[in-house]
Amino acid sequence: MGKRVAACTAVVALVMLTAAGNEGRGPTVASIKTPSSPAAPPLAWQDCGYGFQCATLKVPLDYRQRNATQIDIALIRRPAENPGARIGSLITNPGGPGASGVEDLRNTATGFPAEVRSRFDLVSFDPRGVGASTKVDCLDPPDLQAVLTLDASPDPPEKRDALIAGLQHLAEACQQRAGALLRFVSTPNTARDMDRIRAALGDAKLSYVGYSYGTYLGALYAELFPKRVRALVLDGAVTPQLGNEALLLDQATAYERALQAFFADCAARPDCPLASAGNPAAAYDELMAKIEREGVPAPALGNRRVGPAQAESTIPAMLTGGEPVWPALATVLSRAARGDASGMLAVSDAVNMAIDAEANSAIACSDLPLAPTQGLQGVPPLVERARQVAPHFLFAVNGSATACATWPIHPGHAPSLRAKGAPPIVVIGTRGDPATPFPWAEALTRQLKSGVLLSAPGYSHTSFALAREGSEQLPIPAKTCVDDLVVQYLVNLQAPANGSSCE
Repeated sequence: MGKRVAACTAVVALVMLTAAGNEGRGPTVASIKTPSSPAAPPLAWQDCGYGFQCATLKVPLDYRQRNATQIDIALIRRPAENPGARIGSLITNPGGPGASGVEDLRNTATGFPAEVRSRFDLVSFDPRGVGASTKVDCLDPPDLQAVLTLDASPDPPEKRDALIAGLQHLAEACQQRAGALLRFVSTPNTARDMDRIRAALGDAKLSYVGYSYGTYLGALYAELFPKRVRALVLDGAVTPQLGNEALLLDQATAYERALQAFFADCAARPDCPLASAGNPAAAYDELMAKIEREGVPAPALGNRRVGPAQAESTIPAMLTGGEPVWPALATVLSRAARGDASGMLAVSDAVNMAIDAEANSAIACSDLPLAPTQGLQGVPPLVERARQVAPHFLFAVNGSATACATWPIHPGHAPSLRAKGAPPIVVIGTRGDPATPFPWAEALTRQLKSGVLLSAPGYSHTSFALAREGSEQLPIPAKTCVDDLVVQYLVNLQAPANGSSCE
C-alpha cells in the first residue's frame, strides 16, 4: 500500500505509541534558525536495485552546535526517465511521522504522472529517527509488539489503565536507550536536513511533494528557507496551529463521517456483502463487539486472532483509501463477521510495517499539540467530547492523547507558517478526507502568505498521483484533474488559481 498507508495513518498511528526524552520541551524553530547552512558533502550514489540508487548523507545532530555529532540520513532516488529534459530533483515525503521515504518511493515511484517521472529525479529519504537513518530504538521487537497490541479503547477503566502502564513503560525505555537522540528528532531539524539534501543534490531551490504530516514538514521548510523554494505541493494538510482539540476531535469526526458514508454506500448496493442482513452499520457494530469480547481468528496468518488493537488500525487505514477501497473494506468486514479476519490482520500488519512506531511518537508528541493541557487528567473529558461526534473512533482520541500526555517532551508555541517571500505554494484538500480534514487545508492556505488552495471531491486521504491505471486505485476523473494541475505547477511553475476545484 506504500504511500497511501504511510500517509493515511498520520496522527492516527499514535493510538498505541509514545516515547520519552530528557527535556520537557523540544527545540523551537527560532532556536535552530541560522543565516545559512554549511555546504553539504557530495553524495556517493550506489545501485540498489530496480532502477533506484541509494546514498547516505551526514548531517548534524544539533544544528545549534558548530561541531555537533553527525547522524546518518538514508536517501533513495529514481533518475529522470528523460535526462535531456530533466528539470532537477523532486523530493517527496509520505507522511507518518515515522514512515520510511526510502521504502515508500520504491512502492510508489511509478505512480507519479509520466511527465513528472520524465522531468525529475524522484528523491526521498528516511527522516532522522526513522528506518535506515539514525533511528530511535527503545524496545526490543517482542516488547514493542506487546505495547502495540494494547487496546486503546477508553472503556472499561482497566483497559485504559493497562494502556497508560504500557505507554509509560515505553517512555522509560526510550529515556534509557534513545534519550540523547529524542529531543533532536523534530520537524524543524528534519526541515534543515532537507535543505542539506537539496544542496547535496545540486539543486539551487527545492521542489517538493509532501503528504499528510509531510505537509507540515514542507510548510516549515518554507518558513525557514522561503528563498530556497522552487515549488511545494502540500497534499492533506496538517497544521499544529489548530491546537490539540481540533487535531484530535476534527480528525475523529472526519473518520466518523467517512464511515457513515461507507455504510450509506453499502446499504444502497445490492452486491455489498456487509449489507446482506440489510443494515451494514448494525453488522459493523456487531462485529466490533465480538472482536472486543473474544477476538476473531485469522486462519490464513497462522495461529493469530484479530483483537481491538488490530481493528483499531485496520478501519482507519482502509477508510483513507476512499470510495475505490470501500468494496474491499466491505469484503474484509463481512468475512471477519463470518469468522475469518485474515484480511483485517493483513491490513493491520501493513500499517505497523509502514510506520516506525517509536519514531512516530518521538516526532509527533514533541511537535504536534496532541496531549490535553491538563495531561492525563484531561484525556477522559476530551474522549467524552469525542463520544458526541465520533462514537466509533474514541480509541483514536484516547490513544493519541494518552500517548502524548505520558511523554515529557511537549511542543512549545506553534511556529509561524507564513513563509513570507516564498513563491506560490499549492495546498491540496480532499473534501471528505478522513485523516486530514478539509478545513485543515483551508487553515494552512490562510496561514501561508503565498498559499494556493486546490480542492478535490471524495473520501480519499490525499489526491495527487492517485489516478493511475494498473494499481489498487482506480482512475478517477477528478483526481486526474488534480494531477494535471499539479504537473503544470511542478514543470512550468504555473500554479492554479487560489480556490480552484476539481469536481
